[in-house]
Amino acid sequence: DEAKAVATVEQVLRIENEVKKRQVMLIVRIKNLLTAEQQAKLRALRDAAAKPGDASPDGNTDATP
Repeated sequence: DEAKAVATVEQVLRIENEVKKRQVMLIVRIKNLLTAEQQAKLRALRDAAAKPGDASPDGNTDATP
């Protein structure tokens, strides 16, 4: 039934939207608890992780674990 399918999809999308909203709120709250130094370290780790082939967050450039 098309109407039931559409209603189900709308419900799932509302739930997904709420989950995403709460995730963002949690991330912002956690970030706000960090000191400026901790926030800078987080940015550096995030930037390093975003660049493939660069050093891992622990400084290891070796591909082996």
